[in-house]
Amino acid sequence: MLALVAPSAARAAAPVGLIEEFPMHANVVGITPGPEGNLWFTLNTPFGKNGRNAIGRITPQGKVARFKAGLSRGTEPSEIVAGPDGNLWFTYDRGIQSFSGGGVGRVTPQGTITEFPEPPDLHGSPFEIVAGPDGNLWFGHAAILTPTGQAIGRITPQGKISEFSSGLSEGAAVTNLTAGPDGNVWFGDDSDHPAIGRITPSGEIASFALPPRDFPILEGPTPGPDGRLWFSVNEPTAAVERISSTGAIERFAAGLGGRVEDVGPFVTGADGRVWFGIEKHPPRGERETERGLTGIGRIAVSGKIDEFSHCLRPMPSYAGPNYLTLGPDGNVWFTTWPSGEDAHPTRASTPSIGRITRSGKITEFRLGLHERSDPDSLTAVGDSLWFIDREADAIGKIVPPHAPPNTFLVLSPKRRGGSIRVPVAVPVPGTLRLHLPGATIAQRARDCGTTTIVVPRGEATGHPRASLTFTPRGGAPYTQRIGLR
Repeated sequence: MLALVAPSAARAAAPVGLIEEFPMHANVVGITPGPEGNLWFTLNTPFGKNGRNAIGRITPQGKVARFKAGLSRGTEPSEIVAGPDGNLWFTYDRGIQSFSGGGVGRVTPQGTITEFPEPPDLHGSPFEIVAGPDGNLWFGHAAILTPTGQAIGRITPQGKISEFSSGLSEGAAVTNLTAGPDGNVWFGDDSDHPAIGRITPSGEIASFALPPRDFPILEGPTPGPDGRLWFSVNEPTAAVERISSTGAIERFAAGLGGRVEDVGPFVTGADGRVWFGIEKHPPRGERETERGLTGIGRIAVSGKIDEFSHCLRPMPSYAGPNYLTLGPDGNVWFTTWPSGEDAHPTRASTPSIGRITRSGKITEFRLGLHERSDPDSLTAVGDSLWFIDREADAIGKIVPPHAPPNTFLVLSPKRRGGSIRVPVAVPVPGTLRLHLPGATIAQRARDCGTTTIVVPRGEATGHPRASLTFTPRGGAPYTQRIGLR
């Protein structure tokens, strides 16, 4: 039998690009940077496990505090955001078995919680929440007693709630609220009659209709570097679009490669361009996991599009890249999802936290995640990037490395013809050395991707204390014990 022993450091050399995870033992719904440099989050465990519902805080060193005092029985916190008043604000509901509606809560940096229930005639479930440019908090929710079934809410720092629905189309599905560069809050309407919408500080709503789609996949709107907002609808054909503050819409498709299915989400980079994820249909006859089905695009204000995919591992189009965000190092970071079949995950399906530089160089970091990890909601806090691993009920962290990454992922070894083949996923070119009792096997990794080390027949016996060292080009070595047996 051949097995892979859990890796452990065999030398003092530090791992560069290692992902850490901190178990929360409850469903983490939202995360946001706090005004004091910590990460804040909401814990929501439905179906009666009220004792785990809380507002949480985690320091850069990983110290966790949970705050429950002030949460009413049955309160299930949802999304959270830093407010303009120095406090944290979150939405909540009362669970699927309650008809008492929800509301918005406030928590101070010291952990004091205050709830502001919705008025009795505005029952619903607030979810998304953003800090508006007017000094208030704005939220979207499905309000069952408004004429359209949808409303956009506003809460002042003093806790006064108002809701607005006039101007929303019938059947509207409000999503992706964001503070616009013009002093208004913008949002998407993800219904069969999609639109980009705008709401003023006084609550006046304007919707700018897009062509009807049966199943729109709306990404954005996202503020760009040019005072406009960028988005995509992706049906019937994918394109990058932008809208001005007056509602004028432009569409860009030239420069996107063939077979593009979806583009988005979007983020403005430090280079003054807008970056976005790309998903493609597989060519006829190819598998869904072929290389080249995903990529990252970049568009200039002029409309020129560039596409990058080198060093993105083969994965289904749905697996990424997702949750693009600007990192503290000035690069764009993203997540990918597991790339194998859900029922049969393997080491090769392990997702990643990825980075793309201004020049388009992509690096994926995977050590510290597992086969079923589900990283999302990537956000920058201080010198680190944090995310939610929804599968593990954990919060994860990676510090952007300033040296060549030396972490690697050992995939499932296999016996073949009396030899052992050890595939290793490396993030950058370098050299691999497999250390066996009395022998060392070296293999050059010429590029990112998977490099296979072959243990010859004479050495392919049990090696429970074998170790593997990866030395990236221009970087320091890192060693893991892998234990072939």
